[in-house]
Amino acid sequence: MQLFYISNKPVVLNGTLDLVEKCMDFIHEVIVVVPTELMPQVKINFRFKLHILPEEEFIDASAKAGLDHSSLNYQIRTNVLLKYNGLEDEFIMSDDDYRPLIKFDMSKFKSEDKYRSYYFYDLKKWKHKITPFDHCLQNSLGCLSDAGMPTMAYASHMPQLINKKIFKESIQFFMNKSKVMSLCEWSTYFNYAHTKYPALFHKPEPYANICWPDYPNIWKRYVEPQDPFFENYYEHLYNDGDLFEQIDEVVGTRNLEANRSIKLERIRLFQAENHIPYMSYRAKYISNTIKFINRSSPFIRKQVLITLKMMLYTKRQIVKVKHYFF
Repeated sequence: MQLFYISNKPVVLNGTLDLVEKCMDFIHEVIVVVPTELMPQVKINFRFKLHILPEEEFIDASAKAGLDHSSLNYQIRTNVLLKYNGLEDEFIMSDDDYRPLIKFDMSKFKSEDKYRSYYFYDLKKWKHKITPFDHCLQNSLGCLSDAGMPTMAYASHMPQLINKKIFKESIQFFMNKSKVMSLCEWSTYFNYAHTKYPALFHKPEPYANICWPDYPNIWKRYVEPQDPFFENYYEHLYNDGDLFEQIDEVVGTRNLEANRSIKLERIRLFQAENHIPYMSYRAKYISNTIKFINRSSPFIRKQVLITLKMMLYTKRQIVKVKHYFF
Protein backbone atom coordinates (compact mmCIF):
# COMPACT_ATOMS: atom_id res chain seq x y z
CA MET A 1 0.00 0.00 0.00
CA GLN A 2 1.15 3.55 -0.80
CA LEU A 3 1.20 6.37 1.73
CA PHE A 4 1.03 9.92 0.36
CA TYR A 5 2.16 13.03 2.32
CA ILE A 6 2.59 16.71 1.74
CA SER A 7 5.11 18.30 4.09
CA ASN A 8 7.03 21.47 4.84
CA LYS A 9 8.39 20.21 8.18
CA PRO A 10 11.10 17.62 7.46
CA VAL A 11 12.01 17.08 11.12
CA VAL A 12 8.40 16.25 11.98
CA LEU A 13 8.08 14.10 8.85
CA ASN A 14 11.21 12.11 9.74
CA GLY A 15 9.81 11.24 13.17
CA THR A 16 6.50 10.26 11.61
CA LEU A 17 8.18 8.00 9.05
CA ASP A 18 10.17 6.31 11.83
CA LEU A 19 6.86 5.36 13.46
CA VAL A 20 5.29 4.33 10.14
CA GLU A 21 8.17 1.89 9.70
CA LYS A 22 7.53 0.42 13.15
CA CYS A 23 3.72 0.32 13.05
CA MET A 24 2.50 -0.04 9.44
CA ASP A 25 4.06 -3.17 7.94
CA PHE A 26 1.67 -3.04 4.97
CA ILE A 27 3.20 0.19 3.62
CA HIS A 28 5.57 -0.59 0.74
CA GLU A 29 5.98 2.90 -0.68
CA VAL A 30 5.81 6.48 0.61
CA ILE A 31 5.38 9.50 -1.62
CA VAL A 32 6.17 12.92 -0.14
CA VAL A 33 5.68 16.33 -1.74
CA VAL A 34 8.14 18.81 -0.21
CA PRO A 35 9.43 22.30 -1.14
CA THR A 36 12.63 21.85 -3.12
CA GLU A 37 14.86 23.61 -0.59
CA LEU A 38 13.72 21.21 2.16
CA MET A 39 14.14 17.97 0.22
CA PRO A 40 17.74 17.28 1.45
CA GLN A 41 16.48 17.28 5.06
CA VAL A 42 14.17 14.28 4.54
CA LYS A 43 15.55 10.94 5.73
CA ILE A 44 15.74 8.24 3.07
CA ASN A 45 16.90 5.08 4.86
CA PHE A 46 13.65 3.18 5.44
CA ARG A 47 12.52 -0.34 4.60
CA PHE A 48 9.84 1.06 2.25
CA LYS A 49 10.50 2.90 -1.00
CA LEU A 50 10.52 6.66 -0.57
CA HIS A 51 9.81 9.06 -3.44
CA ILE A 52 10.35 12.74 -2.69
CA LEU A 53 8.67 15.09 -5.16
CA PRO A 54 9.31 18.85 -5.40
CA GLU A 55 6.30 20.89 -4.41
CA GLU A 56 6.99 23.31 -7.25
CA GLU A 57 5.90 20.67 -9.78
CA PHE A 58 2.35 20.97 -8.45
CA ILE A 59 1.99 24.64 -7.53
CA ASP A 60 4.03 27.66 -8.57
CA ALA A 61 5.29 30.33 -6.20
CA SER A 62 2.92 33.04 -7.44
CA ALA A 63 -0.14 30.85 -6.86
CA LYS A 64 1.15 29.69 -3.48
CA ALA A 65 1.76 33.21 -2.16
CA GLY A 66 -1.92 34.12 -1.97
CA LEU A 67 -3.16 30.91 -0.31
CA ASP A 68 -3.86 30.17 3.33
CA HIS A 69 -2.90 26.81 4.84
CA SER A 70 -6.18 25.05 4.03
CA SER A 71 -6.31 26.35 0.46
CA LEU A 72 -2.69 25.40 -0.14
CA ASN A 73 -3.23 21.84 1.08
CA TYR A 74 -6.28 21.44 -1.14
CA GLN A 75 -4.49 22.75 -4.22
CA ILE A 76 -1.36 20.64 -3.77
CA ARG A 77 -3.23 17.41 -3.05
CA THR A 78 -5.69 17.81 -5.89
CA ASN A 79 -2.94 18.81 -8.32
CA VAL A 80 -0.94 15.72 -7.36
CA LEU A 81 -4.00 13.58 -8.07
CA LEU A 82 -4.48 15.19 -11.46
CA LYS A 83 -0.84 15.47 -12.58
CA TYR A 84 1.17 12.65 -10.97
CA ASN A 85 0.90 9.19 -12.50
CA GLY A 86 2.70 7.36 -9.71
CA LEU A 87 -0.26 7.02 -7.36
CA GLU A 88 -1.90 3.61 -7.29
CA ASP A 89 -5.65 3.03 -7.59
CA GLU A 90 -5.87 3.02 -3.79
CA PHE A 91 -3.55 4.92 -1.46
CA ILE A 92 -3.53 6.28 2.06
CA MET A 93 -3.50 10.08 2.29
CA SER A 94 -1.91 11.76 5.29
CA ASP A 95 -0.18 14.83 6.73
CA ASP A 96 3.36 14.78 8.08
CA ASP A 97 2.19 15.09 11.70
CA TYR A 98 -0.27 12.17 11.75
CA ARG A 99 1.74 9.60 13.72
CA PRO A 100 0.78 5.97 14.37
CA LEU A 101 0.60 5.03 18.04
CA ILE A 102 0.59 1.22 17.81
CA LYS A 103 1.01 -1.59 15.29
CA PHE A 104 -2.09 -2.32 13.21
CA ASP A 105 -3.07 -3.77 9.84
CA MET A 106 -5.00 -2.68 6.74
CA SER A 107 -8.33 -3.63 8.30
CA LYS A 108 -8.31 -0.20 9.97
CA PHE A 109 -8.75 1.31 6.51
CA LYS A 110 -10.60 -1.38 4.56
CA SER A 111 -12.51 -4.47 5.68
CA GLU A 112 -14.95 -6.85 3.99
CA ASP A 113 -13.89 -5.19 0.73
CA LYS A 114 -15.35 -1.84 1.86
CA TYR A 115 -13.63 1.43 2.71
CA ARG A 116 -13.72 2.84 6.22
CA SER A 117 -14.10 6.60 6.74
CA TYR A 118 -13.50 8.53 9.95
CA TYR A 119 -15.35 11.75 10.81
CA PHE A 120 -15.01 14.12 13.78
CA TYR A 121 -17.99 16.48 13.34
CA ASP A 122 -21.06 17.34 11.32
CA LEU A 123 -20.30 20.48 9.33
CA LYS A 124 -23.80 21.77 10.11
CA LYS A 125 -22.84 21.81 13.79
CA TRP A 126 -19.45 23.50 13.30
CA LYS A 127 -20.19 27.11 14.24
CA HIS A 128 -16.64 28.52 14.42
CA LYS A 129 -15.69 31.13 11.81
CA ILE A 130 -12.27 32.36 12.95
CA THR A 131 -9.43 30.49 11.28
CA PRO A 132 -8.78 29.53 7.64
CA PHE A 133 -9.64 25.97 8.68
CA ASP A 134 -13.04 27.17 9.92
CA HIS A 135 -13.62 29.02 6.67
CA CYS A 136 -12.83 25.98 4.55
CA LEU A 137 -15.25 23.87 6.60
CA GLN A 138 -17.99 26.48 6.24
CA ASN A 139 -17.35 26.72 2.49
CA SER A 140 -17.45 22.94 2.18
CA LEU A 141 -20.74 22.84 4.06
CA GLY A 142 -22.27 25.24 1.55
CA CYS A 143 -21.04 23.28 -1.47
CA LEU A 144 -22.14 19.92 -0.08
CA SER A 145 -25.54 21.25 0.99
CA ASP A 146 -26.11 22.80 -2.44
CA ALA A 147 -25.32 19.42 -4.01
CA GLY A 148 -27.72 17.59 -1.68
CA MET A 149 -24.89 15.54 -0.17
CA PRO A 150 -24.17 14.55 3.45
CA THR A 151 -22.19 17.06 5.49
CA MET A 152 -19.89 15.07 7.74
CA ALA A 153 -16.46 16.57 8.57
CA TYR A 154 -13.71 14.10 7.65
CA ALA A 155 -10.69 16.34 8.33
CA SER A 156 -10.08 14.15 11.36
CA HIS A 157 -6.32 14.70 11.41
CA MET A 158 -5.54 11.06 10.80
CA PRO A 159 -4.69 9.15 7.60
CA GLN A 160 -7.52 7.80 5.46
CA LEU A 161 -7.71 5.39 2.53
CA ILE A 162 -8.52 7.00 -0.82
CA ASN A 163 -9.90 5.58 -4.06
CA LYS A 164 -8.06 7.52 -6.78
CA LYS A 165 -10.82 7.31 -9.38
CA ILE A 166 -13.46 8.60 -6.98
CA PHE A 167 -11.16 11.33 -5.66
CA LYS A 168 -10.56 12.58 -9.21
CA GLU A 169 -14.32 12.63 -9.77
CA SER A 170 -14.86 14.69 -6.61
CA ILE A 171 -12.14 17.14 -7.68
CA GLN A 172 -13.90 17.66 -11.00
CA PHE A 173 -17.31 17.91 -9.33
CA PHE A 174 -16.17 20.75 -7.03
CA MET A 175 -13.69 22.31 -9.51
CA ASN A 176 -15.58 25.55 -10.11
CA LYS A 177 -16.11 26.13 -6.40
CA SER A 178 -12.49 25.36 -5.52
CA LYS A 179 -11.33 28.08 -7.90
CA VAL A 180 -13.05 30.79 -5.85
CA MET A 181 -13.04 29.48 -2.28
CA SER A 182 -11.13 27.17 0.06
CA LEU A 183 -12.52 23.66 0.45
CA CYS A 184 -11.76 20.68 2.68
CA GLU A 185 -10.40 17.90 0.45
CA TRP A 186 -11.27 15.27 3.07
CA SER A 187 -14.91 16.32 3.50
CA THR A 188 -15.63 16.94 -0.17
CA TYR A 189 -14.16 13.56 -1.17
CA PHE A 190 -15.81 11.35 1.44
CA ASN A 191 -19.25 12.95 1.28
CA TYR A 192 -19.15 12.74 -2.52
CA ALA A 193 -17.98 9.12 -2.33
CA HIS A 194 -20.67 8.08 0.15
CA THR A 195 -23.29 9.71 -2.09
CA LYS A 196 -22.15 8.28 -5.42
CA TYR A 197 -20.75 4.91 -4.32
CA PRO A 198 -22.49 3.93 -1.05
CA ALA A 199 -21.98 0.19 -1.64
CA LEU A 200 -18.19 0.66 -1.52
CA PHE A 201 -18.16 2.19 1.97
CA HIS A 202 -18.94 1.17 5.51
CA LYS A 203 -21.08 3.53 7.53
CA PRO A 204 -19.01 6.58 8.63
CA GLU A 205 -17.44 6.10 12.04
CA PRO A 206 -15.89 8.35 14.71
CA TYR A 207 -12.26 9.34 14.37
CA ALA A 208 -9.61 7.22 16.08
CA ASN A 209 -6.80 9.52 17.18
CA ILE A 210 -5.64 11.67 20.08
CA CYS A 211 -4.74 15.38 20.17
CA TRP A 212 -7.39 16.60 17.79
CA PRO A 213 -7.53 19.28 18.96
CA ASP A 214 -4.26 19.52 20.89
CA TYR A 215 -6.05 20.14 24.21
CA PRO A 216 -9.36 18.32 24.71
CA ASN A 217 -11.21 21.39 26.02
CA ILE A 218 -10.70 23.72 23.06
CA TRP A 219 -14.08 22.99 21.50
CA LYS A 220 -17.10 20.89 22.32
CA ARG A 221 -16.82 17.36 20.97
CA TYR A 222 -19.48 16.27 18.54
CA VAL A 223 -18.58 12.59 18.87
CA GLU A 224 -16.31 10.62 21.18
CA PRO A 225 -13.26 9.21 19.40
CA GLN A 226 -12.70 5.49 19.07
CA ASP A 227 -9.83 3.62 20.68
CA PRO A 228 -6.99 5.61 19.09
CA PHE A 229 -4.31 4.23 16.82
CA PHE A 230 -2.98 7.62 15.65
CA GLU A 231 -1.73 10.81 17.27
CA ASN A 232 -2.11 14.25 15.75
CA TYR A 233 1.39 15.38 16.71
CA TYR A 234 2.02 18.80 18.29
CA GLU A 235 5.62 19.55 19.23
CA HIS A 236 4.63 21.89 22.06
CA LEU A 237 2.80 19.13 23.94
CA TYR A 238 6.18 17.57 24.77
CA ASN A 239 7.62 20.74 26.34
CA ASP A 240 8.32 20.91 30.07
CA GLY A 241 5.12 21.59 31.97
CA ASP A 242 2.89 20.56 29.09
CA LEU A 243 0.60 17.59 28.48
CA PHE A 244 3.21 15.02 27.38
CA GLU A 245 6.31 16.28 29.19
CA GLN A 246 8.99 13.60 29.69
CA ILE A 247 7.20 11.23 27.29
CA ASP A 248 9.24 10.03 24.30
CA GLU A 249 8.02 11.29 20.94
CA VAL A 250 9.31 8.28 18.98
CA VAL A 251 9.70 4.93 20.74
CA GLY A 252 10.76 1.40 19.88
CA THR A 253 8.30 -1.27 18.83
CA ARG A 254 8.23 -2.91 22.28
CA ASN A 255 7.26 0.35 23.98
CA LEU A 256 4.48 1.48 21.66
CA GLU A 257 1.53 0.29 23.73
CA ALA A 258 3.01 1.55 27.00
CA ASN A 259 3.69 4.94 25.42
CA ARG A 260 0.10 5.14 24.18
CA SER A 261 -1.28 4.17 27.60
CA ILE A 262 0.67 6.94 29.33
CA LYS A 263 -0.59 9.52 26.84
CA LEU A 264 -4.19 8.37 27.23
CA GLU A 265 -3.89 8.64 31.01
CA ARG A 266 -2.45 12.15 30.77
CA ILE A 267 -5.36 13.18 28.55
CA ARG A 268 -7.86 11.62 30.96
CA LEU A 269 -6.37 13.50 33.91
CA PHE A 270 -6.35 16.75 31.95
CA GLN A 271 -10.03 16.35 31.11
CA ALA A 272 -10.88 15.57 34.72
CA GLU A 273 -9.03 18.63 36.02
CA ASN A 274 -10.20 21.00 33.30
CA HIS A 275 -13.80 20.02 32.83
CA ILE A 276 -15.14 23.44 31.73
CA PRO A 277 -14.46 23.33 28.00
CA TYR A 278 -13.91 25.63 25.04
CA MET A 279 -12.59 28.77 26.78
CA SER A 280 -9.34 29.03 24.85
CA TYR A 281 -11.09 28.81 21.49
CA ARG A 282 -13.78 31.29 22.43
CA ALA A 283 -11.15 33.71 23.67
CA LYS A 284 -10.07 34.28 20.07
CA TYR A 285 -13.37 36.02 19.40
CA ILE A 286 -12.25 39.00 21.47
CA SER A 287 -8.83 39.31 19.86
CA ASN A 288 -9.62 42.48 17.93
CA THR A 289 -10.90 44.21 21.05
CA ILE A 290 -7.83 43.20 23.01
CA LYS A 291 -5.50 44.43 20.28
CA PHE A 292 -7.24 47.79 20.39
CA ILE A 293 -6.96 47.94 24.17
CA ASN A 294 -3.29 46.99 23.97
CA ARG A 295 -2.57 49.98 21.78
CA SER A 296 -4.46 52.39 23.99
CA SER A 297 -3.77 51.43 27.62
CA PRO A 298 -0.97 49.28 29.14
CA PHE A 299 -2.87 49.21 32.45
CA ILE A 300 -6.01 47.78 30.85
CA ARG A 301 -3.86 45.33 28.92
CA LYS A 302 -2.46 43.99 32.17
CA GLN A 303 -5.90 43.57 33.67
CA VAL A 304 -7.17 41.77 30.58
CA LEU A 305 -4.23 39.36 30.70
CA ILE A 306 -4.93 38.61 34.35
CA THR A 307 -8.53 37.84 33.47
CA LEU A 308 -7.50 35.58 30.60
CA LYS A 309 -5.17 33.69 32.90
CA MET A 310 -8.13 32.98 35.14
CA MET A 311 -10.14 31.73 32.14
CA LEU A 312 -7.57 29.41 30.66
CA TYR A 313 -6.24 26.24 32.16
CA THR A 314 -2.84 25.22 30.92
CA LYS A 315 0.42 27.11 30.97
CA ARG A 316 0.75 26.48 27.28
CA GLN A 317 -2.61 28.07 26.51
CA ILE A 318 -1.76 31.15 28.57
CA VAL A 319 1.52 31.58 26.71
CA LYS A 320 -0.26 31.15 23.39
CA VAL A 321 -2.85 33.78 24.27
CA LYS A 322 -0.19 36.21 25.54
CA HIS A 323 1.81 35.80 22.32
CA TYR A 324 -1.25 35.95 20.07
CA PHE A 325 -2.82 39.05 21.59
CA PHE A 326 0.13 41.11 22.78
